[in-house]
Amino acid sequence: MQRRFYALTLALSIALILATTVYPICYAKSVRSITYTVFNSSTLTYYELDKNYTGFTAEIVNKLTYNTTTNKAAIVRLCGDENAALGPWIELSFWPNGELHIWINDTSSNIEVGAGEWKSGNTTTVIVTDDGIVSVKDYDGNYILQNYGIGAFTLHYVGGHGETTGSIATAGYTTIEVTGSYATTEGISESVMVWIPIIVTFAMLGMVLGMIKKFSR
Repeated sequence: MQRRFYALTLALSIALILATTVYPICYAKSVRSITYTVFNSSTLTYYELDKNYTGFTAEIVNKLTYNTTTNKAAIVRLCGDENAALGPWIELSFWPNGELHIWINDTSSNIEVGAGEWKSGNTTTVIVTDDGIVSVKDYDGNYILQNYGIGAFTLHYVGGHGETTGSIATAGYTTIEVTGSYATTEGISESVMVWIPIIVTFAMLGMVLGMIKKFSR
């Protein structure tokens, strides 16, 4: 009986350790489209993502038709809280002449951390690791910004606004596709369910070994 108890305890311990170390993170994808009218206002319009991302890749495709007489930027923001005036957040300013400027707010100040180029219909990629390291790649895959530490950062909202109020864009849209990891307790509970058959197998094995030992005396 004591051996069976030890076998069951060992099986349960191993299963729980594996379950909580292998499955604590899940992966998802969210896609949001921002129409051109949003960028004609300096007021930020937010869109909630499906998950609360702790590490992610955001692929931004700008297909706006700019008003050539205005010459103002369309701005995309990545942030965690729609109600926070301050950061942390990441903003990309898409200028009609093809310039791309990257701004970061770390809750204390707004800082321009990188600049490069963008092309209509091509992908600008923002990568943020689980520990808050930001990198940005242009349409050719070249780094505009690499390994900039923003600190703790969670992505739950994306948004758009114009550099000023007015007719910045006359048509088109911008898409933001976010893929990445998010913490969940569901993964842990699902993992425990996966390991239950193994726990039962170990328990039965302990019982069989006990019976073999008993009848072999």
